[in-house]
Amino acid sequence: STQSTWEDRMEIEREGGLSKLLLQKLTESMHPMHSESYAEVVEEREGLQVKYENTSERFMKRVDRPNQYANLYFCRLNQLRGDIESVMANRGKSPIRIIEVRPNMSAAIIGTVYKDMKLKPSILKKLAAEAPQVPKEKADENFVSEDDVVYIEDQTGRIKADFSSYSAGTTHDDFPSCLNKKISSSDICTGQIIGMEGNTDETGVFRVNRIFLPSLPPSKSIVTNQYVNRSSSLRDFSKGIFVVFVSGLELNETTNMLPYVLFQQFVIGNPTLPHLAQLSERVVRVVIAGNSIAEHPDLKVSLLGSYKMMEVYNKMAADTSKWLERLDDYVSSLAKTIPIDVMPGPTDPTDAFLPQQPLNKIYFSKAYNNKNLTAVTNPYEFRLNGIRFLGTAGQNVEDLMKYSNFSANELDVMEASLYWRHIAPTAPDTLKCEPYRDEDPFVLHELPDVYFVGNANKFSTKLVTFSNLRDTVGRLICIPKFADTQSFVVLNLLNMDVFEVSLPSVSYTHLRAHETPEHLVCRLLLEKKNISLEQE
Repeated sequence: STQSTWEDRMEIEREGGLSKLLLQKLTESMHPMHSESYAEVVEEREGLQVKYENTSERFMKRVDRPNQYANLYFCRLNQLRGDIESVMANRGKSPIRIIEVRPNMSAAIIGTVYKDMKLKPSILKKLAAEAPQVPKEKADENFVSEDDVVYIEDQTGRIKADFSSYSAGTTHDDFPSCLNKKISSSDICTGQIIGMEGNTDETGVFRVNRIFLPSLPPSKSIVTNQYVNRSSSLRDFSKGIFVVFVSGLELNETTNMLPYVLFQQFVIGNPTLPHLAQLSERVVRVVIAGNSIAEHPDLKVSLLGSYKMMEVYNKMAADTSKWLERLDDYVSSLAKTIPIDVMPGPTDPTDAFLPQQPLNKIYFSKAYNNKNLTAVTNPYEFRLNGIRFLGTAGQNVEDLMKYSNFSANELDVMEASLYWRHIAPTAPDTLKCEPYRDEDPFVLHELPDVYFVGNANKFSTKLVTFSNLRDTVGRLICIPKFADTQSFVVLNLLNMDVFEVSLPSVSYTHLRAHETPEHLVCRLLLEKKNISLEQE
């Protein structure tokens, strides 16, 4: 009804119910808001021209839900097998099928990792033993134990793998520093595609002596060591072209909007902090990397089968509607002067399965026809001036750190996933994803120049060099949760420099002293809403 004009409502009343016009609008609203064309477009702001191209077509594919998930593992193995075979051939190894492996023989094999984890949550165990209310798992919980067993499987069979004989000295030169270490069963996870050289014992266990990863794809990137070593200074804001990343806005009815107003002023080119004025004028795009609204507290318990379930669900729906209204107000104000890309996250109202589809345009009624606002997928891939970006809302890295002890550093996990050639190997085992059959969209066929992950606990970044790809480099970025840190990340397109901007705590009087007429309207609406809440 928020989309209909006064004349539309009069027509509804004349028809005595839902009119054809309203039905048509409701049908149109079911289609998510995203770029209808993936062609490259030239955008301009304050004299800065930027070529933008949304390259996320593969994440927009629809699949037939009745497919079996085994097909996804098979197509992932087929997509990466050839690259692993080429690496093994360069080292004089010829892999065989797992069904051909016999006890007491040396062999090389390629397959998909499956890890039998004793502590991994099981829905069947929960349903068999749970009480009416069961607390939700902690986000930072780790399910690795010493009793985990690793298997390698292909289309012909499965074999148990033992890594006690594997050491860092046997790795080859293509491994990054984060992988050049002793690998144990706790460091790998279900869904990875790897090659292995080793020996089987009399019980048929495969003793791993060496690991082979897929070869990195050919790179056409313009980002090299020479590119990042340009003389353009990070602090000379008047010479840069900047992209802003923010995540974890987590808006709800109790959100303190002061830091959000500061960020809004920065984005629209009228920052409250004078030293950010030049930087603000050179920003060409803002990416919101998931979790734009907060997680509802009632989601932390399971009420399945309880008589209170419908009551709780109705309350959740009402609360979420209010939070989306606040998000609509905020995002529409940001998109007035600059392109805004909104990615969904685990707390946002869209598909829970990766790749998450763009948020429905009905949630952004105030920016319905604003060309600056684009709802995009998660993962999200795009190009700016030829620089390739790839990012997620953080579910993939969080899940990897739950089901492996590879590293406590998120950047190490991100870097390793580039060498694994897969950004979400734990899907679909422990990470929800669509049951793809013909192609796995999470396989990397081209390395990103910038790989970002949202909703991190703190800001961190790393510049990695792919030495076997003509000094091609990549920038890794962990974007902190804005709701917790009141900070966002800025990247300079001219030299790949990146830094965090932390917004200070300021008084309400200070904000009012710098507000524009647009801010005045937003403040008055906010005060009116707060007064009504207090009256209730």
